[in-house]
Amino acid sequence: MKTQQDRNEEDQLFNKHFRMICDLCGTSAATFTILRSHFWKEHKRRDGYVVCCNKKLSKRYTILDHIDFHANPDVFRCEVCGKKYKNKDTLNAHTLCRHSSEDQRPFKCDLCPQSFAQKSALALHMERHVKVKCPQCKKMFACNSTLSIHMTNQHSGKDRTMVCDTCGQEFLSKQCFDRHMNEHMGIEVQRFQCGICQRWLKGERNFRNHMNWVHTDGDREFQCDICLQKYPHSRALQCHKLQTHAEPKHECEFCGKKFKKAIALKEHRTTHTGEVLYACEHCGIPNNCKANLYQHIKRQHPTEWAQKKLKATQKSGSS
Repeated sequence: MKTQQDRNEEDQLFNKHFRMICDLCGTSAATFTILRSHFWKEHKRRDGYVVCCNKKLSKRYTILDHIDFHANPDVFRCEVCGKKYKNKDTLNAHTLCRHSSEDQRPFKCDLCPQSFAQKSALALHMERHVKVKCPQCKKMFACNSTLSIHMTNQHSGKDRTMVCDTCGQEFLSKQCFDRHMNEHMGIEVQRFQCGICQRWLKGERNFRNHMNWVHTDGDREFQCDICLQKYPHSRALQCHKLQTHAEPKHECEFCGKKFKKAIALKEHRTTHTGEVLYACEHCGIPNNCKANLYQHIKRQHPTEWAQKKLKATQKSGSS
């Protein structure tokens, strides 16, 4: 238990490295303790914080870790594989997930031999032991989320797929579709970095999905029961099945040809209607295939293509 003297000494250390200013209203405070009190009294927020490196630091131990990281970028480096992290929590999570045995992981499944480094990972795993049945076709699924996807795809009564006219990406959720369209319109989406693999993800939802799909499966391999191809995690296997083994359900009303993706049907339909879907932004040449248009720009306008790619990379790195 920290004493008041310990907190006072921490506050003095914090003042040497951070400006104690409220991020919401600009009010200055003498110490971090007073700043946290201000957040609660004036803004009804218990998570008072300081800002550094575009991060909100609200816990004393995370602020101390951040100070240590600035003093020595190698302070949270994995002794086994050499990967660097920015705080103790992510380093410990990495060590438990990647360099520990089943016996060393504290959260153990009561129904199978698996164990996990995080309680949330165990909770997600336990859902896989609860089977649910589709009320219409009686097919069994591992959890309610996969049943929900099945109901939308197979028993919705209509095609709910929403297709982006700009890039051809498909969505089943209007919320995801709207978020994607905002990105095309230049509306900024907050980015999150995975503390385990350092990958950057757009939006909190994508970050949560990444942690759930990629970092809860440990070293397991997931094998397709149709072609026996192996994948590193369950999400990759699911995408493989949808792209490779799914039955084509989008039928052309002119010739009866079927396609797996709605965008493929939309582009095929132009062979009957003569509609022009896309045009090169540099020379105006029309094209009815998004992939072909991309290759056209890359080959015929390499300078513009390289500049656009560099700009996107710089934007991603600065987020």
